[in-house]
Amino acid sequence: MSVNRALVLLTKAPIPGFVKTRLVPPLTSEEAAELSRRFLLDLVEMAAELPGVDLFLAYTPDDALDLIPGAARAAAAGCLPQGPGDVGHKMRRVFQTLLDAGRDSVVLISSDIPTVPSEYVAAGFDRLNNHAAALGPCVDGGYYLLGFTRVIPAVFSGIDWSSNRVSLQTREQLQRARVELRCVPPW
Repeated sequence: MSVNRALVLLTKAPIPGFVKTRLVPPLTSEEAAELSRRFLLDLVEMAAELPGVDLFLAYTPDDALDLIPGAARAAAAGCLPQGPGDVGHKMRRVFQTLLDAGRDSVVLISSDIPTVPSEYVAAGFDRLNNHAAALGPCVDGGYYLLGFTRVIPAVFSGIDWSSNRVSLQTREQLQRARVELRCVPPW
């Protein structure tokens, strides 16, 4: 039996004034967009180090696929618009789409973390061999990696997105849903 794994990079199209706005200033909007573009390309390169994993890009805005770097699109097995709603709605839609399409496990990371080691992402998939959920916590209270073998709806609502409580609230939601979670090292 072969394993059918998907790594999703959740990304914004590198549009000046749309990405990395907290870095403006000291960067210009154009420099921030270029940084975002390079982050995405770095992660595509990292994903190539993961054997047996298909790369997908989940992008926003939905009409901006042509603005995603061509090298990233070419490396991806598929590109998915994130669709409307908050980040929870968007992530749930991506997980649902890929798991409904027959993926055994799906790991999602943000394109904002270009230095994440491929070993940590591989560890996320390893955790999903025997568990339904994997999480890579960040030191700021969020997480950089979320993985599932099935959709757990509770994880995508009731979360204070972009706060220092995201990881804790996600763990609490999984505990309430009686889903055993395995974590990978913090990053």
